[in-house]
Amino acid sequence: MSNEQKDQKPEVEQTATPSISEFDAVHPRFVKENPEDVVKYEQEHYYYCEQCRMYFAPTFEALRVHFDKEIITHEPIGSCFYCKGNVFGYKKSGQLRAYHNCPE
Repeated sequence: MSNEQKDQKPEVEQTATPSISEFDAVHPRFVKENPEDVVKYEQEHYYYCEQCRMYFAPTFEALRVHFDKEIITHEPIGSCFYCKGNVFGYKKSGQLRAYHNCPE
């Protein structure tokens, strides 16, 4: 073999586009989000407290933590007929809802 033949590397066939598989996907948390889409999603799916001016997760646990814990003092929108405890308001999809954790 001559030196030229030793130095030459075998040609590798290259395709115009690389093959794509399901493993090439990017996890959604690494994709830049449009702030307007985030706000729209929160308005449609999350609970909103007008007094705090914030959205929070639409779960019972989030309601309990938001209103029962002393993060911020909320003004009640009424009182419970049975125990006379405070009833607090929040919104879901623009509709007013009431929260009260009645001990009775």
